[in-house]
Amino acid sequence: MKSNKALARKILCGLLAAGVVGVSGSALAADYDNFYYGIGDKKEINDDDVKASVIIADSGSVISFTGGGEVNIENKNDQPAYVASSKSIINFGTETKQLDKLTAKVTDDSQVLGIVMEGGVVNINAKTYEQSGSTLGLYICDDYKTGNGATININVDNFKSVTRVGAIQTR
Repeated sequence: MKSNKALARKILCGLLAAGVVGVSGSALAADYDNFYYGIGDKKEINDDDVKASVIIADSGSVISFTGGGEVNIENKNDQPAYVASSKSIINFGTETKQLDKLTAKVTDDSQVLGIVMEGGVVNINAKTYEQSGSTLGLYICDDYKTGNGATININVDNFKSVTRVGAIQTR
């Protein structure tokens, strides 16, 4: 169990470090265009068409995509497309206003496509959800000792997954 949690933490820390460095203007900024992240805050993105490289919600933050159009996440850096941890929430659409389409794509070398851990929640409300790349697809995990769990709610009409091992992996 510790190795799974260690992998998830390593990926999350790497993404957070890349984001901090990217925001400060280093060469990584070009690799992480449209980097959406929240650390203890609330963000609502009400655009009809969103293109992102990575989405990270941490430390109780809430990131909501409520425009109703399309959200496309494509991370070409062998890292997850989205991460929700430490009791944070990522909302892709709402129950009353689904997205037309949510697409999450990573390189085939990525271990996971998305991570939900340590009390994190991901809500997917879309007419169509497509994910591609990675070995494990969505990775939902937690250390049983913390008792926080992790939650993913999927409310979609069409679900398409092209991953090496599985669409959703739980631990």
